[in-house]
Amino acid sequence: METSTKMPHEIAKAVVAVMGKIRTLGKDNRNEHGRYNYVSVDKFYELVGPLLHDAGIFVMVDEKKSEVSVRESVDNYGKVKNIAWLSIDYDFSLFHETGVFYGPVQRSIQVIASGPQAYASGVSFVEKYFLRSLLDRKSTCLNYSHTDIS
Repeated sequence: METSTKMPHEIAKAVVAVMGKIRTLGKDNRNEHGRYNYVSVDKFYELVGPLLHDAGIFVMVDEKKSEVSVRESVDNYGKVKNIAWLSIDYDFSLFHETGVFYGPVQRSIQVIASGPQAYASGVSFVEKYFLRSLLDRKSTCLNYSHTDIS
């Protein structure tokens, strides 16, 4: 796929339209291990999905690279353990219904490699992060407590 480094007018206009309709989401889940509240991916897409649709835009996510590495980490109980981490690099592109697009925009994430679900949680989280950085007005729709995002 080509690269579009200048955002087309159609996409910029659609993004601004979505931004104007974003509202605050209450945090509906709690991560007891990390001790923080968060918005579930389902609740996030329940709000953002129809807004993107109405504006005529969608996001394409392409996993570019993934690798697992084992690192010494300290758990919540102070124990040092060897933990497998999954690092994934993604390209995100925004498409408008007219066919114009913008991207790719690169994002990366690291999650504990706990099985196949690690890939799903990684892409869900990094896509929420990407959309938040694109659409969010003053952090209204999500509050992130994670630091393994770039």
